[in-house]
Amino acid sequence: MKINKGLFLIFFLLIIPISFAEKGHMKLLAVSETDTGYTGKTADLYLDIKPGTGSVFIATFPLSKLDTQMSTRFAKQIACNNIDVDCNKYDFFYTIKADSPIIGGPSAGAAIAILTIARLKDIDIKDDIAITGTINSGGFIGYVSGLKEKIDVAAENGIKKVLIPKGEHILKEGNINLVEYAKKYGIDIIEVSELDDAFSIFTGEKEEEETEREIEVNEDYKKVMKELAEDLCNRSTKYKKNVGYLDEADNLTEKGLQSFDKGRYYSAASFCYSANVVYSKYFLSKKNLTVEEILDKIKYYHSNINKTEEKLKKIKKETITDLEAYTIVKERLINAKDYLTLSQNYLLLGLIEESVDNLANAIERTYSAFMWANFFGKGRKEFELDPESLKKICMEKITEAQERYQYVQIYFPDSLKETDKEISRALEDYENNEYELCLFKASKAKAEADIILNIYGADEEQLSNILEQKLNIVKKSIIRNQDKYFPIVGYSYYEYSQELDKYSALIYSEYALELSNLNIYFKKSEGGISLKLDKGLIWISLTLVSGIIIGFVIGLIFFKTKKIKKSRYKPKRSSRKPKFAKTSQGKKR
Repeated sequence: MKINKGLFLIFFLLIIPISFAEKGHMKLLAVSETDTGYTGKTADLYLDIKPGTGSVFIATFPLSKLDTQMSTRFAKQIACNNIDVDCNKYDFFYTIKADSPIIGGPSAGAAIAILTIARLKDIDIKDDIAITGTINSGGFIGYVSGLKEKIDVAAENGIKKVLIPKGEHILKEGNINLVEYAKKYGIDIIEVSELDDAFSIFTGEKEEEETEREIEVNEDYKKVMKELAEDLCNRSTKYKKNVGYLDEADNLTEKGLQSFDKGRYYSAASFCYSANVVYSKYFLSKKNLTVEEILDKIKYYHSNINKTEEKLKKIKKETITDLEAYTIVKERLINAKDYLTLSQNYLLLGLIEESVDNLANAIERTYSAFMWANFFGKGRKEFELDPESLKKICMEKITEAQERYQYVQIYFPDSLKETDKEISRALEDYENNEYELCLFKASKAKAEADIILNIYGADEEQLSNILEQKLNIVKKSIIRNQDKYFPIVGYSYYEYSQELDKYSALIYSEYALELSNLNIYFKKSEGGISLKLDKGLIWISLTLVSGIIIGFVIGLIFFKTKKIKKSRYKPKRSSRKPKFAKTSQGKKR
């Protein structure tokens, strides 16, 4: 069988660019378990990015655990969000090669994120620098173990700088100062807490400083939230006059008034709301309501909530502020209905006190929902919020929350049960076409899983540092977004987290981060980054196209030449069928 030389040439030209496609590379620092303990090891990380649909492919040699694969996916996602690139246009091919088995896990997350950004931006990274650290929401670099062993192996491989998570330069086992320890190898230890800082060290490219900018609180937000706080705190004051001294409620009211004086209006509203729940419970209990009176109140508030929900359906959500206001109002109304159901159930069981307590919660939750409705119509029309987009975004966020939840289960089985329920509720909202609520619930569920991953491996002393860095990351996120839209929920939670105890503040700071970045799901990323990424791909595409054209032309020449040769020796036409001469072997020719 003869091979068409033109087609062969086309195939050859097609495979040339694929064979020479450039891949990103970085050295990883790892540890391996031996009979005598842990020892430092290196591994090679490679990344190739090609046009695709957002898939992530991971190959590890030797095979790694599931957590390494999942942490790679998260690192890619965080990298894309960090530079605001729509990575659904590309497929990512990660390869990790080591000479011997290494302990898997998330400690390569920061390195993977840095290499991903470098490839997306088409920027070279320095090969005498290494980093070890997890990568978490907002680009926070989290804690890892085995630092001494990793420094040892870095020295053996010509590494001049090792980046470690901030707050880990003192090794508690043996009280070793890792900065001093590394000096004997001629290695500089640099503590980093954020992805941007680490990336700058690897590339020498400094991102535009945002530290000089401050959050510019939107005037509409400030006006509405101030009125909301005034209303709720005035309600607290009136309750106090009617009820008298209640230690818990009075303390909450005082906190609310102090926050109000500092201009932290959401915090003021939250503290006064909590005070009002306590006051309301006491107030209703002292009225000695009959069963019929309690039932009448339950019916009254049920009716009001149903009417309000009907009005909500007719509100056109044109801005992200409208979307946020809708989710807050709707969620509070759902909470209120749940409390009313509990109140009625307890009443049927003859548990009057419990029934009244839940009734009080329902009343205050309903009142709060009405107050938040004042935010409708206050945002700017910067983004498209059509139902199909919301549906897609909702499912994307559910997927992210599920992945984070499953990842946490690897380390803490049977934890985050409420988070699992919240994901289930988000799925129900998706099925019921309540995409706004779905997005809100899935975002909070993802945040609850993220905070566990953020503090994984940290001790009590390091939690304060994590909170400080988290708040700084949230602040930067709000500043970056405030020129496009003002995240009313994200900012509210950011402000509130500064008024809470450390553990509650960590949760609310994570909520704030997740809900201050909603705009990344509502716009198509454009600009120079994709062009920079495609520099290599453009070369490949041009070579492919030119190869096809050249191959086609050459193939055509071969075909024409062959045709001409045939025409020269073309036999005269005959009515008889031509006979084929045979060689001595009997073959046709």
